[in-house]
Order: sequence, then C-alpha cells, then structure tokens
Amino acid sequence: IDRLAREGITFGHALSPAPWTKPSVVSFFTGLEPSTHGVGATSYAERLPSDVPTLQKYFAEAGFRTGSFAANPLGGALSGLEQGFSYSVTPPHWLGRLSALAHPSARQLHAAALAWLDQAPERPHLFFIHALEVHEYANPVFRPRHEGWDMYDEAIHALDAELARLLGALSKRQRDVIVVLLSDHGESFGD
Repeated sequence: IDRLAREGITFGHALSPAPWTKPSVVSFFTGLEPSTHGVGATSYAERLPSDVPTLQKYFAEAGFRTGSFAANPLGGALSGLEQGFSYSVTPPHWLGRLSALAHPSARQLHAAALAWLDQAPERPHLFFIHALEVHEYANPVFRPRHEGWDMYDEAIHALDAELARLLGALSKRQRDVIVVLLSDHGESFGD
C-alpha cells in the first residue's frame, strides 16, 4: 500500500458509468457500459446473466478466494453480482445485528472481510466491500461533531476512519495488497 501511495497511482479524472448503484457496480465488475449490460436500465429487477464474464470470475479461475461484503443489495445479489464470488455476505446476513444506520456498517463489513481473509491466509484474495455510510449522510447518526462540518462531512469522516482501521489491519497481516477505492455515483444534494 505504501509503495503504491508513494508512486501516486491515482485516477484524477474518473467518471461513474451511471448515476445510481445498480448499473455502476455491474460496470465495475464486467467492464461493460450500462447500455451494453442493461442491468438497471428499466427496473430494480434486472440481473446480470450468468454467462457474462466478471472480474471476480477471472480471479476465481486464477486461484483466488473471492468474497463480497455488501451493505447495499444493489451492489450484490439484486444485481446478480454474487456470481463468481466464492463467498458473499449480503444484508440479510446481518438481520438483528444492524448498526444504527439500519444496514451493516463499514466496521461490521470490514470485520467480516478480515475474518474471512484469516481463514486461508496463505491464499491470494479478491474481496469487495460496499459500504453505505456516505450514502446515508442524512441519517441522524451523522450529526456534526466537528465545527464547520455538515452531516455529509461527518459521514465521509466516519467512513475514512473505518477505512484507516481496515488498512491498518491489512498492514499488520504483512500481505501484498492492492486497494482500489471508488464510488459508484456522486450525490446531487437535491440538485
């Protein structure tokens, strides 16, 4: 992670392929534009066909353990993206144990991913974590605690803090890691 940060590997002009989660996340994992894969084109019901190649399928075929830890069902099972993941933790897994946000928190998702990683530390892994803290910025959980901040800033701060904990935990495991941070869409704030 430190080496990549020192090398400055960033994408300064990346655009989301769609303005909402379902088609965007499918595009991330297939490399296809929403107009090609069609998931989310007309409804929430569309799912990716099982014969469409995905990043997780390629990694699985190369011997990686593949896991998905999604707080948002649109970034997983409701889009057909559980295909190719050998392990998938979806929102129903968390019933009765949800955070104050009414969905699994980033901390819960990260803990589940790390526990899964530790089951086979000798194997290479690809895992996807889809947190919703910033999406839920209007939730009263994110009342501003820092002067001059609003609820959106607090949500970003909360997710950043959890990401720092995850990166620290991965660093302690002394594994070669490539971390890709991305957003499936921005917020319009009512615009």
